[in-house]
Amino acid sequence: MRTTQNVAESCLAAEAKVSRAQQTLAEDARPETVDQCVAELAEVADLLRGLTKDSFDADAFAILRGIHNSVQRLSLQIEHASRLCRGWIQRRLGTGYTAQGAPVLMPPESETLFEA
Repeated sequence: MRTTQNVAESCLAAEAKVSRAQQTLAEDARPETVDQCVAELAEVADLLRGLTKDSFDADAFAILRGIHNSVQRLSLQIEHASRLCRGWIQRRLGTGYTAQGAPVLMPPESETLFEA
């Protein structure tokens, strides 16, 4: 079982990772940044995995509530950035939409060179 100090350290480290991911995504919403933020969230999950409610004190619960709120905001940022990236791709490579509303992308030139 983890001590209260270890739990607090894990919570603070998780909070720092979420904060860093939020800042990174706010400054640079590219596909690579979204991937980096998703990886940061996986690390946060690893930090918090295995913690039991019996090992928490009031301070750790307060930190966890802050992490929860930050992760919700980060989730919205990731969703927004993902939509923004898809929009860039559609605008750059799009040729229209299917009858079902899905975007139709131009195939890369290398694919069209070998068509029969």
